[in-house]
Amino acid sequence: MLRKSYLLLMLASALTLAGCAQPGPTADNPYAGYKHTQPEHGYWREVGGSGRQIQELHLHKGGFSVTFKPWGTYKDYFGNYSLKDGALVLRVEGGNEMPKFKRPIGTLQLQGDKYLTISNIRLDYKRPDQARFKFVRVSPSGR
Repeated sequence: MLRKSYLLLMLASALTLAGCAQPGPTADNPYAGYKHTQPEHGYWREVGGSGRQIQELHLHKGGFSVTFKPWGTYKDYFGNYSLKDGALVLRVEGGNEMPKFKRPIGTLQLQGDKYLTISNIRLDYKRPDQARFKFVRVSPSGR
């Protein structure tokens, strides 16, 4: 009888905890639970361009990160950014492959909720002549 009561108590605890769990990222849905707080927030992938491409530009409340070859939590570089009336300022704080900005001030333009363009900033030192990068959103677009 005691064993049966213990098992029922364990089952009830597990069900209670499962009901309280917030949706979170999984391998099949890495953006589960993510909410945008600004229109530019989210995960973006470079489209077009030549040579290697930025596979993950993440803009979020705490800053930004740029990753050329995503692997786990690896980021090529990261930092803070400010955006006012389309003027974008990047402040790199660290990373594994630091950019060599001559001018970390450019423009950010959204095309609806699906496309984003960053101009006048060289985000990739291996493409020194490229100062315009177009991205497509790869995370859910809900706010």
